Amino acid sequence: MPFACSATGDKTSKTFSSADGAGGAGFGGAAGATPVAGANGFGATHGVEAPNSSAGGAPIITVIPGESDPGGCTKDQNILFVIDRSGSMQCNPPPTTDSAACERFPMRADPAMPSKLEIVEGALSMSFDLLLPSMMPGAPKTRAGLTRFSTDDMCASAVDPLVPVTDVSPQSLDAMRVALMGLVPNGTTPIVNAMNSAYQYFMMQAAALPGDKHVILVTDGADTCTPQQGIQQLINTAAPQALGMGIRTWVIGAPGSERARSMLSHLAKAGGTGKPNCDVGNAATSGNCHYDMTTGDFATTFSKGLAEILGAVKCGIR
Repeated sequence: MPFACSATGDKTSKTFSSADGAGGAGFGGAAGATPVAGANGFGATHGVEAPNSSAGGAPIITVIPGESDPGGCTKDQNILFVIDRSGSMQCNPPPTTDSAACERFPMRADPAMPSKLEIVEGALSMSFDLLLPSMMPGAPKTRAGLTRFSTDDMCASAVDPLVPVTDVSPQSLDAMRVALMGLVPNGTTPIVNAMNSAYQYFMMQAAALPGDKHVILVTDGADTCTPQQGIQQLINTAAPQALGMGIRTWVIGAPGSERARSMLSHLAKAGGTGKPNCDVGNAATSGNCHYDMTTGDFATTFSKGLAEILGAVKCGIR
């Protein structure tokens, strides 16, 4: 099914942390949490549904590379990049450091080779120019911003992004690049808190940011802050709810996320961006609905997947 554009305040600072309930009680009411050891499993045995509709909201989409629509997009596009800066992002990707070794000792083994976070920073910085607006009069606007998790080296996330979502320009893209380069890998992986913060931000800014909305998550692991109940709430309630409000969830799994494939695939499918005929997986390490970058050369696969997502977001792929 081809990609299609869908029809689809006042900003208050808020930080989600374990005290608020892992998974952001402000969006869906997940239970509270502290850092969770070994919270990497996520398969069918955890009772999470595999959503296949958007409950009457924005349509679930599939991305088919190479298919284009000469009609162009008629909606503004709003993009929020949500970047994992957990301690394991300082590891070199495989083959220099395999994911198991990075999980045991999250450190950079070869200073001469880039870390996972540096690869993400470099690829994003180069790809940002894909978002620059066309010169066609009356063309829809593209807006973009950037946030990170955690915000405190533990389990907190902030509703207000590092760089607010605003009209794309050379200056705004440079601000995003500066923010990216300032990220220091450390701490845990509060995916649920970060996603709920992103959803809340777009809901709070609905009037100021008309058009389609996209949350692009980049992570190298499973959520280490949230009990299973909170993860289920994100998959079964928060992401579909956000989709119904025109907020789609794109998910990129970097090396290190092998044991979170099913969770990330469930999230992509619930968020309306599951790949065609994908499988969310019956075990924690299976699932192919998201952009799984855990095999092959990470720099190459990440750049390719990112270009595909941004092409879709800008309605260049349908």
